[in-house]
Amino acid sequence: MQPTRGFIPHVQQGSGSLFGMFDNPASEVSAHLWLSKGGAWEQYVDLDRRAWAQASGNPYWISVECEGFDTEDYTPIQIQRLAEFYAWGIASFGWRPQVTDDPAGYGIGAHRMGGTAWGGHTCPGDIRANRRPDILRGASGGDVTQDDIKAGALAALAAFFPVAQGQRDGGSALAADLLVDQMTYNVVQAILAELRKVPVPAGSVDPQAIAKAVADELARRMGT
Repeated sequence: MQPTRGFIPHVQQGSGSLFGMFDNPASEVSAHLWLSKGGAWEQYVDLDRRAWAQASGNPYWISVECEGFDTEDYTPIQIQRLAEFYAWGIASFGWRPQVTDDPAGYGIGAHRMGGTAWGGHTCPGDIRANRRPDILRGASGGDVTQDDIKAGALAALAAFFPVAQGQRDGGSALAADLLVDQMTYNVVQAILAELRKVPVPAGSVDPQAIAKAVADELARRMGT
């Protein structure tokens, strides 16, 4: 196998281990690795051999199938594990700390960037493809702070409720601008209070995923 250009995080479009499918040569598909939603790894192909993952791109890229669907975001632990793996690839293979959409480029790519030559897929979808900068930031050791978490949570709330433009900070602005009843406001404050308690070691917390969780919890509690 030629020196690898980087890695391609694929989307499984399903749940559960892919060992049964990838252990069968008749399927003519495989990946080097599989990553569960819970952060567990399975390895199917040695990293110095080609996997059957992206057609003409196979000789140049390490492939990782990630559990889930293209309509779903990664779980926070998947982001963390992919970042850890890419940091290891930077150290071990000399992968470049960058995102690429060029099949002849280097860095964290996407299956869809290869077009027809790579099978004409849309994998991994916009949601996950747009997470590559977050993976790279984690691999580069970027710190995520409590302020990042709060900002992400408030951004999710701003998208969930109508808010006045430019007023998304602070308890009083939040109370006035969300235009919801006092009980919902109390729920918001309780969630933000819990977020402030979360320990934030470098690269281990994903603000966008937490923000989505906040919005999902609000929707659940309000019965929407």
